[in-house]
Amino acid sequence: MDSIIESYRQYLKSQGKEENTIKAYVHEAVGFLGWCSVRNAGLSELSQAAFSEYRDALVGRGMKTATVNKSVSTLSTFFKWAQSHGLAGDNFARRLRLPASKKDEPPRWLTPEEEAALLDVVANESTVFQRVRNEALIAAMLYAGVKVEEVPQLPIGALRGGELDVYDDGVRVRTVPLSPFAFAKLDAWLRLRLASAKEVHVLSDALFVTERSGKMQPRAVQFVIETYSDKLGIPLSSQSLRNTFCRRLAEQGVPVERLKALAGHKTLLTTWKYYRQENKG
Repeated sequence: MDSIIESYRQYLKSQGKEENTIKAYVHEAVGFLGWCSVRNAGLSELSQAAFSEYRDALVGRGMKTATVNKSVSTLSTFFKWAQSHGLAGDNFARRLRLPASKKDEPPRWLTPEEEAALLDVVANESTVFQRVRNEALIAAMLYAGVKVEEVPQLPIGALRGGELDVYDDGVRVRTVPLSPFAFAKLDAWLRLRLASAKEVHVLSDALFVTERSGKMQPRAVQFVIETYSDKLGIPLSSQSLRNTFCRRLAEQGVPVERLKALAGHKTLLTTWKYYRQENKG
């Protein structure tokens, strides 16, 4: 590694870079090569996915988007040099800057008072069907992080023991452990759901149904949440319920990689904001 760094340093000097700039560029290269060394990966073996992992690791340290992008841009210079000398197959840093718009906006999650108020209003539904189903629906989103578009894809067999399997296009994409409270709400709904003799329910494999349909579609889910939002006078959405799930785990000290897996996030950038952001009211 020393010979690579020294050659890179000399290259930067030949480009007329100032000494402070050279130190900063070399520092970034040393940090990255050290990261590769720990993983027994050489520059010639590096892939786009591996560099994405490195970028996400920077996010995982709590770095802001601008700081991460500065590191990525600096390493792009290193990769360009390494590629020209046959040390790297591609300039992987060139296409991996983080978007800085809505990604940096803090999410909104429910306060403990709002969460308690929501659970109370659901528990006071006028019919048994709506109460039991909606308690389970809210539990799935608030305590298992189920997305609104994932609700219709939950099959009857999604509830296994103390866990909930989440699906995408018929494929199980993650399994989320449930609290005793959440499991009790989902189990109560499952029992009521299986006891229904309505033909639309008997013929359906979907866990969540409506009184007239064999599958609860995203718009029906959103309507339920919007109704509770109006009743409580607070901004509720499927996303704020999911945000609350993520924030709760972050506050409990769940490792960022574990939360990323449980929530089904694509990158650590999404996950990390639940650890470092204040609630957006």
